[in-house]
Amino acid sequence: MGHKIPKTVLSAQNLTVTRGQRTLRVPTLRVAAGEVMCIIGQRGCGKSTLLRVLAGRARVQSGEVVIDGTSADSGRHPDRTVLGFVGNDNRYALLQRRMVLRQLHSTMRKRGDNDTGRQAQSIATTLHFARPRHWFLPLAAAAKTKIRLIYALMYKPKIVLLDEPLNGLGRQATRDVQELVRDEADRGTALVVATQDLQWAARAADHITLLVSGNLVVSGSKRTLIAKYGSLENMQARLT
Repeated sequence: MGHKIPKTVLSAQNLTVTRGQRTLRVPTLRVAAGEVMCIIGQRGCGKSTLLRVLAGRARVQSGEVVIDGTSADSGRHPDRTVLGFVGNDNRYALLQRRMVLRQLHSTMRKRGDNDTGRQAQSIATTLHFARPRHWFLPLAAAAKTKIRLIYALMYKPKIVLLDEPLNGLGRQATRDVQELVRDEADRGTALVVATQDLQWAARAADHITLLVSGNLVVSGSKRTLIAKYGSLENMQARLT
């Protein structure tokens, strides 16, 4: 019996995206169920733009993004059970915080069969998230990041996109995020993580994609790329 090839759940083909004076070009990109892809590159190379495009949140000049079999141009925004997005947009921060804490409190009080609440509690435990008493209290940057992660993952989406999720986190929290990412991948979730932390990417990723000045210059298996270049640091230095 042959090895089953994981299903592609997120793909992009011949993308061109222009933002002001900058242009993002991605010939092809595919992410399979249960795979962790890290998008690396220096600040301003287009990582955040690419994530927004993959999430169906930004228009493209040409090309196509397919999310779980549906074109992002269809006008249908992906359901939270299909795609979770963790960005740096603060517009929905209070709403996300209130919904997460509601789920956590509901689970703590054991109100009915709440699968979403149990998932939220499981993620909170992995992240060592200290639950505040009230949803409106001021939170540190690390706590805000954890709230975003819990909100995106508690609906058990097939695809999760994380934009610089390590910003503001200490060593333990960074390790917690790695554990969470790998646990989700083992569950079959496809994860795409934009990060400048090459050491974290080397530990957490299955697949590495390097952007240089808006261009995808290499995308492949982490093991293959490290075997070829010696390290992700060497690869980025040589190809940048």
